[in-house]
Amino acid sequence: MPFKIVSAPATAPISLDQAKAHLRVVDGDEDDLITALIDAAVDSCENYTGLAMINQTIDCYFDCFPFGHRWGYPHARHDHHHHDFKLPRGPLLELSGIFYTDMSGAEQTWDASNYKVDDASPHARISLANGKSWPTTVAHQLNAVRIRFRAGYIDDAFCPPVGSVPAGLIAAMKLTLAHWYANRESVASAGALGVVPQSAQFLMQQKRADLGMA
Repeated sequence: MPFKIVSAPATAPISLDQAKAHLRVVDGDEDDLITALIDAAVDSCENYTGLAMINQTIDCYFDCFPFGHRWGYPHARHDHHHHDFKLPRGPLLELSGIFYTDMSGAEQTWDASNYKVDDASPHARISLANGKSWPTTVAHQLNAVRIRFRAGYIDDAFCPPVGSVPAGLIAAMKLTLAHWYANRESVASAGALGVVPQSAQFLMQQKRADLGMA
């Protein structure tokens, strides 16, 4: 399903000093390059695993609630989970709200008493509360349902921040960073930061397996 980052993390899970120590760099001549590679390695890890490292606010969109289009809605789950929504990024820190465009074209807030949240799953699920029913959205409108939530292993809404990124993912990002730093010509010739070392992919694959992803 489509989603976008509304509020990005203010910090990275790997600091510049930590990255330079891993790379055994002592001067500051390439700090800008290393910072850019940190950001790229974090993006690569998050996109591959479907997991957020540090608190970020995300809006995800659906064309309708799960009952729509004769149960043919591709983003609804048609199984024993009561046709629920599944959020695209985890782990869930907070579900901020569910909003939908009603039949008059106005956006409405759906009261939290109407649904329940399974935040024990790596990617949280949202299903109807007992005795409740999905509201009706405007017909034939893209992204008529919007779910806003916060996700991340570290919650920097607290001071000091709480939580920690799994050591395997930190190692994977450092390995990716080091590979790109040492192989700049091959990365540049490929036209993108798309080559991830096998060791890093192995570490990230463990989290994908936990999520039931291939």
